[in-house]
Amino acid sequence: HDAMDGINDLLMSEAMHQVVLGNYPKASAVLKALGGNPLAIDPDVIKTPRNFDVLNHRVGCHFDLSPNGHNIWTTNGTPRSIAEPHLNRWLAEMLPAPSNIQVNYQYQFTDENGVLDPILIGRLGLDELNIEAIDLYYILNVNTKEGNASAMLNRLNYHIRKNVIDADNVEVGIAFTDRNGLTNDQVSIFEIQALIDQLQQVVGNSRPLRPLDFMLSDGLEATVEANPTLGLDSSFLLNRINDVFVDNMPNGQRGFQGTITDLIAGMAEANTITDDPVTAGANKLNGLRAALDQADFFGTQNAVPATAADVSFDISTEMLKAAEVVLADLEKRKVEVDKNLTALATATSQEAKIKLLEAAAQQLFGRSFKVFPEYRLYNEGQINAANNYTDYLADTRALAIEEWFQGLTPVRKRLRALHQTGLLSQAVKSTDQALNFSLSQIPLLPLDTSSSPATRWLGVEYPEDYPIPDENISMLFYNPTGYTPNGLQAGIMVDEWVEEIPHKVAHTGISVHYNNPNSEPPQACLLAVSPNLDGQWSWDDLMDTLVETLDWAKKRAVDPDLLNKSIYPQVLPALYAAVSASDDTPTLDFGRNVVQRPRNGVFGLIKVQDYLAPSIFTEITFENP
Repeated sequence: HDAMDGINDLLMSEAMHQVVLGNYPKASAVLKALGGNPLAIDPDVIKTPRNFDVLNHRVGCHFDLSPNGHNIWTTNGTPRSIAEPHLNRWLAEMLPAPSNIQVNYQYQFTDENGVLDPILIGRLGLDELNIEAIDLYYILNVNTKEGNASAMLNRLNYHIRKNVIDADNVEVGIAFTDRNGLTNDQVSIFEIQALIDQLQQVVGNSRPLRPLDFMLSDGLEATVEANPTLGLDSSFLLNRINDVFVDNMPNGQRGFQGTITDLIAGMAEANTITDDPVTAGANKLNGLRAALDQADFFGTQNAVPATAADVSFDISTEMLKAAEVVLADLEKRKVEVDKNLTALATATSQEAKIKLLEAAAQQLFGRSFKVFPEYRLYNEGQINAANNYTDYLADTRALAIEEWFQGLTPVRKRLRALHQTGLLSQAVKSTDQALNFSLSQIPLLPLDTSSSPATRWLGVEYPEDYPIPDENISMLFYNPTGYTPNGLQAGIMVDEWVEEIPHKVAHTGISVHYNNPNSEPPQACLLAVSPNLDGQWSWDDLMDTLVETLDWAKKRAVDPDLLNKSIYPQVLPALYAAVSASDDTPTLDFGRNVVQRPRNGVFGLIKVQDYLAPSIFTEITFENP
């Protein structure tokens, strides 16, 4: 009963609370629950509102936008590195030099009778494959159980057959885990697989940095409207997309549309090969092989030729089947890229243009391909001041940033991937260079007595009496050497979250539930009359009146639940009436029914002596007869 009474009071309070807030649908739902409708309600009326100061944590990396980010590992770059040179430079910084990434392989020639010759051993470095770091990032996926590395395996096989052996009558085996012949500075492909995995998690789960990531909400809209030339700039990304979508890229290699043209021409030439050996020429499959090889750099599945030298009719037939699939894929993607680039003319904002260009890049290189657009900060001065401030950790212990970062890695998987990236990069590069993060925080408040910043980083312990601004942005970024927030920017947001710092003082209220009196209200008073009409009270008379009143109150408080635990239920129900010892008070005396010796002929007021033997009565005297 008490539980249901409490629930009833709670729901009624919740309904009134929602009515006051103007949330009538929820108030109605609560009242329906009072009527018996089943409803799980999380009552708001019992929740004390808390006030917080907001701390936005942002962790990421700024890219080095120096020129020639597309040709870090090669002389001219590749389609992927031209489309995204900033990420290519950053990946090259995380990975060992391509000449230090070695691959051991073995091969056997087959003679005219099908007999295998003795095994030969070779080794090559990734610098010989003419790929960039961004290409390695997208094509490496070693499966050691099956000894297979998908796109990387195909490219290695084709390179060895074409540039090392120049023959197809050979069995090639790639030993991804073999370290024979490698120096201490060199690593096998298998040894960098873990680093590639972490890089793929970091980049794949991240997003590009935006200028609004560095701005507080206060006055944001006004600042953006007052600086239309700042913020995102899609023109640079458009140039990069156009550079790879054309016939000939700036590096002299064939672009996306040029690859389609070459593929069609190569297929036409291959179709002239018949089963007559006279029609087979040494150069009739070269054009098709080159076009298929280039198509692989645009993320086309299974485009790398399976053979490097054979020009037989059977080989040409197999290559034509593969080329038809590749051509259909490229032409379909070309239609989508054209559609996105055409839509740029009607896009009204930089954000809309960036979205269209990101979609075009994914059509060119695959759905997992990411581009990072350039931008200019709206608040260069504020970020410069935050970067130059050095007293964020003045009141904390040494290595506070490292301790904070490592403490979050078990619960923030993106930070864990970035942390593992730094450790693995150090391991495979055999250097002591770690991911050194730069700390900054805005706003630079509070100020000291000389109006100079006295800001402390809110990511760790700060002074007890430190006044926290309402909104804060903590920025922990890995910056390239000589980084400055001035001018063109680009980068990667690895992880971000909001931390709420509760105020030390909260205004709250308390409600108390109590049972209303079941009989008389608590403000009732006792009106007593002196038994002696002499115009005054005596202390004894007053105390006797109170004691008698309390005795009667206790007797009237007796209920059946209390009597059931006693011996009286054996004679109950019964009536209880008052009996007066004087003759001047009417009484309801049931004792007359058990009188042993009533006085005959007396029918007046019943007196106490009516119930007593004469001998006993004569011994009793009354003070007021």
